[in-house]
Amino acid sequence: PVTGVRDLDFDAMELVNGTFEFSPTRTAALREDWFSFLRQGVALTGTANSDSHGKSQQVGLPRNMVRIADDRLAAFDVDAFAASLRRGASYGTTGPQIEVALDGTEMGGLHQGRTGTLAGRVFAAAWIDASELHVQIDGHTAHVETLSEDGRFEIPLDFERDAFVTLEVFGEATEIYRAVLPGHRPYAFTNPVFVDADGDGRWTAPAPSDR
Repeated sequence: PVTGVRDLDFDAMELVNGTFEFSPTRTAALREDWFSFLRQGVALTGTANSDSHGKSQQVGLPRNMVRIADDRLAAFDVDAFAASLRRGASYGTTGPQIEVALDGTEMGGLHQGRTGTLAGRVFAAAWIDASELHVQIDGHTAHVETLSEDGRFEIPLDFERDAFVTLEVFGEATEIYRAVLPGHRPYAFTNPVFVDADGDGRWTAPAPSDR
């Protein structure tokens, strides 16, 4: 009644925070909460943020990779950056890099149709393993594969009704990775591509009990 906003009126939710050794199951638990919000139509952007409170802690990892029209430092625009982050045109990572689209529709966008090919690539520095890909539809695992050396993938998907598609990338921490980024492991996740399967021009969230 004072501010005109509710406790739920926020734009993003932190899914990865600090090192994995702090709580190995925390990210999985937070993703389940995030998926629950999405299934109820609360389209929050998932973020990955560092949690450095002392000189012995890694700075700047995990981090968010946000798509903007012009990524030159001189052209940086705070409002454009915030808008991209708010619509979910971003992914979180501890090293692996991701390019992905569903028939050309990128993260945060709306794909129309009951079928589509999820295509892209995962790439990283030579000392960062990024070999395992998991694809979720409405928060449930729909596809798992070991990536080829070039990191490229093409996965056909079918949708009975409106849905949202996310993916995760996993890797093992090499000796160099552990030395450079102690306490972390190679991991990345995307924000959703939303699917308008029924062609009505909008995304309808699934009921939580249905999925």
